[in-house]
Amino acid sequence: MVLYASYMLQGEAAYWWETKRSLLEMELGSLAAVSWQRFKKEFDDRYFPVSVRRQKAREFNNLVQGGMTVEQYARKFMELGRFAPHLIASEELQVERFMEGLRPEIRRQVACLQIMEFQKLVDLTSNAERENNFVVGSPPGQKRRSYLGEGSSSGSPHKFVQRTGTRPHTTSGVRTGGRTPVCPRCNRAHEGDCGQRGIQCYNCGQPGHFARECPTRVQGGQGGRGGRRGGRGSQRQLVQARVYAVTPGDVDYEAPETHDAGVITGRVRLYDFYACTLFDSGASQSFVSATFARMCNLVTEPLPQSLVVALPNGEIVCCSKVALGCPLDLGGRTLDADLIVFKLLGFDIILGMDWLYRYSANIDCRSRVIGFQLSDGDYLEFVGSKLKARPSIISAVQAKRDIACGADAFLVQVVSTPSEKKSLADIPVVEEFPDVFVDELPGLPPVRDMEFVIDLEPRAAPVHKAPYRMAPAELKELKTQLQELVDKRFIQPSTSPWGAPVLFVKKKDGTLRMCIDYRELNKVTIKNKYPLPRIDDLFDQLQGAAVFSKIDLRSGYYQLRIRDKDVPKTAFRTRYGHYEFKVMSFGLANAPAAFMDLMNRVFRPFLDSFVVVFLDDILIYSRDLEEHACHLRLALGKLREHQLYTKLSKCEFWLEEVKFLGHVISQEGVSVDPSKVEAVLSWPRPSTVREIRSFLGLAGYYRRFVEGFSRLSGPLTALTRKNTEFVWSDKCERSFQELKRRLTMAPVLALPEPHKPFYHPGKANLVADALSRKSQQRSIQTLEDMLRSCVIGFQGSWENHLPLIEFSYNNNFHSSIQMAPYEALYGRKCRSPLCWDEVGESKLFGPEIIQEMKNQVQF
Repeated sequence: MVLYASYMLQGEAAYWWETKRSLLEMELGSLAAVSWQRFKKEFDDRYFPVSVRRQKAREFNNLVQGGMTVEQYARKFMELGRFAPHLIASEELQVERFMEGLRPEIRRQVACLQIMEFQKLVDLTSNAERENNFVVGSPPGQKRRSYLGEGSSSGSPHKFVQRTGTRPHTTSGVRTGGRTPVCPRCNRAHEGDCGQRGIQCYNCGQPGHFARECPTRVQGGQGGRGGRRGGRGSQRQLVQARVYAVTPGDVDYEAPETHDAGVITGRVRLYDFYACTLFDSGASQSFVSATFARMCNLVTEPLPQSLVVALPNGEIVCCSKVALGCPLDLGGRTLDADLIVFKLLGFDIILGMDWLYRYSANIDCRSRVIGFQLSDGDYLEFVGSKLKARPSIISAVQAKRDIACGADAFLVQVVSTPSEKKSLADIPVVEEFPDVFVDELPGLPPVRDMEFVIDLEPRAAPVHKAPYRMAPAELKELKTQLQELVDKRFIQPSTSPWGAPVLFVKKKDGTLRMCIDYRELNKVTIKNKYPLPRIDDLFDQLQGAAVFSKIDLRSGYYQLRIRDKDVPKTAFRTRYGHYEFKVMSFGLANAPAAFMDLMNRVFRPFLDSFVVVFLDDILIYSRDLEEHACHLRLALGKLREHQLYTKLSKCEFWLEEVKFLGHVISQEGVSVDPSKVEAVLSWPRPSTVREIRSFLGLAGYYRRFVEGFSRLSGPLTALTRKNTEFVWSDKCERSFQELKRRLTMAPVLALPEPHKPFYHPGKANLVADALSRKSQQRSIQTLEDMLRSCVIGFQGSWENHLPLIEFSYNNNFHSSIQMAPYEALYGRKCRSPLCWDEVGESKLFGPEIIQEMKNQVQF
């Protein structure tokens, strides 16, 4: 089985299996055969990972019929059902899940039949769907085919019948009174001379029309059909229609109730979307905007007859697509409508006379109520409502111009409100530590082994600045926060000669954080060299973890005291007085380093075992649930011991996938956080060097997820060099778009396992420690090229030069990941060994051999 399956692999898959088979032979032995289960597992891990399977299962769980036919819905149902077999383990569950996704009008028809066989259910719902669809304008009882055009047994094409001759105020479907006159030459509404004066038909030779509009061809197409009007010949007919309102500006919303100009509008539900709808008796047909049709995923088909629509401004527009049998929900009743796709700017749907006539609508213009006499005898009333005009987006220049002209402008701040509040009692293990999860800090933190220190440069003089101006809302927030800080004894009145201004920074949840502008103080502060951990190093510790919990401290900086003699240096000036901090404040130069030192002291016994700490973010990871309970209890015990308090609303526990430091971590590995990449994807095209640097800085944070990031960003990086003219070329545009595209397709990077070779798609490097042991595993292309050149240059076996190659490659690898172990240990840079030809003899100089030379060597 494995032999046959591997024989069918082609291209990259064949190369992958050749390499994987070699590794499996080393692991299992050259004589052991690879089982089918092992082959299937390796193949799925490579080409069909768990993340993809979970995504497909989520798609199945959210699958509904929507605009699909029953046949299409059934095919999609079976296709995605393979990824969630537990949801359709029996035929009964399969039938129940299929019924849930059907459109309401179809589900109601078959629900009472109590069908328990899946295929029978599909057949009956398909028949019900065909029975529900009618030809537009046909008398009651005449059926039509499915709106997906699947055809009836006769195979005849659709008929799109236009009602004419029943409206005394129209002429040939075009309204002329009070509007632009209809040209007798081209039969279209326009002013001035007719532009078709020089047009000649290729069919009949007569001037004034095109061949596709030739009357002789239309009449000829009707021949042979017994003179039936509306028949479809070899060419498409032109049918005229009209619409008198396509934007909110075309209607009068504020007309008095007694005025005839008042219109009837309202919100009508189509599938899961609510449409801004205009009931227009002046429109001959019903229309749907192209944007709304795409949003609802409406299935459209070509009109049997080309439809020419006259707009209010006299313009003529041709329509070619229609969505048949769209179920509109009015007051709990479903009324089908055939909607022609049209370019509407202010409305989603316009329901014209064809729809109003079908349902015998009675319009009360005074009270703006429409009554429908339904076929089952019921009488339905729809009460119209005034719809406010939709907001439109304008440019900053236009906004500035409008404000200068006296327009009112409002600043709106959107704050997200959490829907559910977490409870300690619902979280295992966490419920044992209610004293760690508090709503407010109890007061000053305890005296700890370390304090925050502010050491100044010699002869540094106190600095003070005037307070910044604030908006009334900010002043109110400042007064509130100052009082809270005084009550908790975090700040106290001050007479210090130092003084820094105050500003506010918006948090993720929309609230304001008070920060002090300590830039002048930071300039004369001796910087703390305590290292912050590299994010890459933190992730390397998570290999094998499957359960995660994330803990966030509550106002973490306020849980560390400032040394008493340094308190006056933190003084800040406000409109309400002069204060100084007794706890560490935001904005101080050495605050991150000091807080990182505190957290490392607290969790030192657990670091790199089951705890990862970056400032006030704490990640606890374990291999299984039982182990995680023990680890979580130990970590929370440390927080209790050191009287450190956390914020429950920002903590997450017992997760299989967690967002941490801009990444998504799971058992499969590390991937890009989609919410962070969204800023890169929506980034507009840079127009200055500064904007390019900002974009590259943001995208570069995820550079290890993009193979060849430096090469792809080369054209953009070139524009940031000095004395380089800013010219946005096609190469720059391709580089800009490709970087954004690659981030959306960023892979899940597997976490490295010690003593095992692994492949990093971002740098294309293989950690091959087995090279020195002359292992027979396959090398990557970089090493292969080095070894091949070595064999050719020295006319010998490449195995003799493995130490040299290993040293050279590892040195290059360390440089590529910005590591310098040799320089850190010995105080000088590491140089690669040299090979050259001297007096006809080949000599090899390894890293331990040193030879003096007179000539300067270029590296």
